[in-house]
Amino acid sequence: MTKNKNKCSVCGEIKSGRSIVKSSKGASVCKQCKSHANRWTRYGLTPWVYEKLLTEQKNKCAICEIKFFGKKNIKVAVDHCHDTKMIRGLICIDCNTGLGQFGDSKEVVENAWRYLDRDNFIKPDWQGEVYTLLRFYFRGDKIENKEGKEERLSTSEMG
Repeated sequence: MTKNKNKCSVCGEIKSGRSIVKSSKGASVCKQCKSHANRWTRYGLTPWVYEKLLTEQKNKCAICEIKFFGKKNIKVAVDHCHDTKMIRGLICIDCNTGLGQFGDSKEVVENAWRYLDRDNFIKPDWQGEVYTLLRFYFRGDKIENKEGKEERLSTSEMG
């Protein structure tokens, strides 16, 4: 092989040095073949079914629909039921983390949806007295005293 080029022992393609990794047995394997082998080992997912899922999902996350192979290189996670080991689809790493944080619970996700869908939010009081006092306390802004003179409010005056 030429300098910095190696042949993948699985697919036979010649790849650059950065695209080739050593397998646990010492063979040179391209990253794509290694990923396919990992998906087969962990989930029983063949490269053909993986490619079919990508095509069916139009190379997008099944939840947030971000493109996997767009401007940003989004990591693809194989979403599966931890109890049955059944594959649900391909999702981005952020959505996979989110589902994990919700414990893969449909009920918790529905509760989160109801929480986001409610309309009794509290409007922040950005100009209220507490905010003004905190602004002076943390930033040392000037305030007007009763005589109309500006002074700095120090932390010792805040109590």
